[in-house]
Amino acid sequence: MNLWMRRLAVTAAGLGLAFFLTGFQIGKYPMRKTQWGQAETTHRKVFKEQSEAEIKKYMEKMCKDIGVKCGFCHNVKDYASEEKPEKDFGRHKIQLVKWLNDKYRPAGATWEYSCYTCHRGVMKPVPSAAALVPGARLPAKGR
Repeated sequence: MNLWMRRLAVTAAGLGLAFFLTGFQIGKYPMRKTQWGQAETTHRKVFKEQSEAEIKKYMEKMCKDIGVKCGFCHNVKDYASEEKPEKDFGRHKIQLVKWLNDKYRPAGATWEYSCYTCHRGVMKPVPSAAALVPGARLPAKGR
């Protein structure tokens, strides 16, 4: 086997192992395996124990962090409606933030990961280096 083939084999084995191990790490954060928008019948899938006031406070913060309004994910005439695929996608991202806080936030830290960590107030996530460079142009605000 030549050098190129060995490198390809080692790279493929490494990527396979990484994907295999990642599945075990996030296994305790169940995410439904559905197509976007094909959700279950109940509308409370992430915030099952929180009160309506706590959920509203979290959603308002999330809207500011992402730079969108409620109507981006919800049908504003029926918030329980599952017609918008963005709502289901948002649930997966909320699970991601919970996983980041559980896995990577140091014990006793006074801060936590949030939507703002990546989005910085705009719909499309901003690479952290661009946000830290003085004078760097950030993407335009979302809807």
